[in-house]
Formats: sequence, structure tokens, C-alpha cells
Amino acid sequence: WSLSTTYNFARESVGVNASYSYNGLWPALGANVSYARGPRGGLTIDGQRETFTEQNVVASASATLPILRSNRYGSASLRFTYRFQRFEPVDGPEIPLDPTMQLPSRPEAGQLSGLVLSASYGKTYGYRYSVSPEKGRRLGVNVSFYEPHLGSDFRLLSVTWSYQEYVPMPWLSNHVLSLRLAGGIARGDLNRRGLFTVGGLPNQDL
Repeated sequence: WSLSTTYNFARESVGVNASYSYNGLWPALGANVSYARGPRGGLTIDGQRETFTEQNVVASASATLPILRSNRYGSASLRFTYRFQRFEPVDGPEIPLDPTMQLPSRPEAGQLSGLVLSASYGKTYGYRYSVSPEKGRRLGVNVSFYEPHLGSDFRLLSVTWSYQEYVPMPWLSNHVLSLRLAGGIARGDLNRRGLFTVGGLPNQDL
């Protein structure tokens, strides 16, 4: 089990996470609960982007089936997860009732709950003083399905995948080149929240 908490002084955001796993059965069982509260974008008033404070509660329960454990062929597993997420604004600027203003863009609120199927395979090699795998590969696929029959306010189907290769550097001993390729596709009616992001820095005053 693990329990952790974080606080970001610059953003004034707080997070708490608790998780538990039990490997004494087949399948292995796990549970996770987290709470986060902090600033978020997605609110537009009269054409101006504003931030608001959002609280986010996530709970999940999972069962993991190890389907391959071999020194020669590597390891593979399947994981089935039920995930529940509740997000809602708790503080932010008031939206004035002014007919001459542009229509505001209100932040979405509600719950997202559904099933996640994960499949992973890996065959990597590490040694006593290795800081990471020194050769081999890992790959994984995740399929997430959220819809009202599973307790969700939104419909969403997403598929993500990743492939990672560890290549020993021929001219430097114990140095590794790690290459990773990842992608995803999603479709649903969850409009405002970015499903996928690449890089970027938070806005800050200079």
C-alpha cells in the first residue's frame, strides 16, 4: 500500500493519493483513490480565457491476470479496471448577466465512469547496478470505455498504445538509448477536457 500527498506552491494546488495492491491471489487485486484541487482552464468570459478552481475525485478497482512469465519469452499480463472520476468547479470568477457580451464557455462538470482493458508485454534485461533496463522492449495497449450504463455522464471511447525499446550504446559502456513511440485515438462527447497533450508549459508571470 502507499499514501502520498503533494502541494504546488506556485499553482496553489493540492493532491492526495492512496493505493493498495494484493498479489496473494490469482488474479492480483488493486484499488486506488485520489483527490486533487487546483486551478484549471476552460472558462471563457466575453472572449477572455479565465481560470477556475476544480476538484477532482478518482477511484478505481482492478484485477490483473499474469498470462506469461518466462525468462526466455518475457512477461505479459491483462488488467481489467473499473474507474470512476468526478470533476466539478468549486471556485472561480462569476459570469455576469450581460446581453451585450459574447456567450460564455462554461467548464464541464460531472462524472466519468467505465471500464479499462490493458494489455502489456515486456522482455527487458537489467543488471545489479543498472539504473534502467539495458536492453529489450516493452509494449502496451489500453482501451477505455465510458458510457451512461456504467454510471457515466459522458460517452467516451479511447485507445492508446506505446512501444519502448532499450538499445545499448556501442561506444559507451552501461549507457542506453531509450526510444519510445506512443499514440492514441478517442471519440465521444467529452468536449472541453484535452484527452491527449504533448509538452507545453503552464502560464506564468515573468
